Amino acid sequence: MEPADLAAMNQPRTFRLMPRLAKKFSGRTERKISAGTNLDALVAREVFGWENVRLREGTLYGKRADKLGRLRTAKVPNYSTNPVDAYAIEPRMKQLGLLNGFNKELSKMTHAKSIPVEWATPEQRCRAAIKTVRSRSRFRVVKS
Repeated sequence: MEPADLAAMNQPRTFRLMPRLAKKFSGRTERKISAGTNLDALVAREVFGWENVRLREGTLYGKRADKLGRLRTAKVPNYSTNPVDAYAIEPRMKQLGLLNGFNKELSKMTHAKSIPVEWATPEQRCRAAIKTVRSRSRFRVVKS
């Protein structure tokens, strides 16, 4: 193998949502992404504002702001598979001022499956959060 090939193999896999890839993750594609690392990366990036989310040795890592606003490297929680981590989405939506829209989306998803909102799966919570953040302009209150 050539040195260039070895260097490429040692590079960590990244999940950056660049403008040129926006079409890949826009619209209804969040339905096609299965629960796991891809959905976790999408939630961390779009909902929680993480930067440079990448896959290293089978685990997602990214940079998030600490209390003082500095970016710190940390492990991305399993939002789409772990119910404990998924419950962190609701306070974040409240912080963003999108809680009403999030609750509407979540109730639509759970109503389609004929289950109560409280029984929503972590995957459903992630998809509702992504949909709400992407359509945030519809839920903002316009002050006159």
